[in-house]
Amino acid sequence: TGWYTSPFVWRVRHVLRAKDVDYESVPVGFLDIPGIGPGTLKTVPVLERRGEFRSESWQLAEWLDELFPRQRLFGSPGERGMVRFFDKWFGLCVQTPLFRACVYEIFRRVKGRDRDYFRESRERLLGQTLESVASEVQQNLTRVDEALRPMRLALRHSPFLGGAEPNYADFIGWSAFAAFGPVAPQPLLAADDPLQPWLARGVEFRSIPERAGHLPDETAALLKRLQPESPSDS
Repeated sequence: TGWYTSPFVWRVRHVLRAKDVDYESVPVGFLDIPGIGPGTLKTVPVLERRGEFRSESWQLAEWLDELFPRQRLFGSPGERGMVRFFDKWFGLCVQTPLFRACVYEIFRRVKGRDRDYFRESRERLLGQTLESVASEVQQNLTRVDEALRPMRLALRHSPFLGGAEPNYADFIGWSAFAAFGPVAPQPLLAADDPLQPWLARGVEFRSIPERAGHLPDETAALLKRLQPESPSDS
């Protein structure tokens, strides 16, 4: 609950995969987070290395880039600044309406003692009941589709947002689809959407893992949901 539906967790998973760093994943519930490490952490992802606990996906990305410099996420301070801008734009214009479109479906999958916490905290954040937000799914998915237009245009000229090779901007984008695709009330992209090849490159690059046997069931469903079945020949 809250583990595989966090795009921020996925961002760090992508970085670790890209850098070929071995790691162990430990799923946690929302109310389990304060018990991790020193007891001061409030959100996932959290990384523990040699007894040191760190959190916040952007800070973790920078930390991992220094610890494991192969396959650099940021080639220069200028690139880091542009990716930071992309992060803010994507979070506001794409990830926010995407979260709103999926939040009720996430709630339906939350179990046990986390359910009351999830409802209370998300309704306070959104300023609406979850049922009210659920009635606006189509409007929010339309906002997502329109907001993705700059990415479609950018990817006409290069295979990745980072250019010839993916950088952290690609991981940010892939993470949203990896996190919310499995719970979205309908496919996030049409079969012929220009973003489909970019998502396929995420699979090839191992940021969105290809073999379902290595995925949580919900994430394995992502690939099926992102690749709608072709119309029948009949």
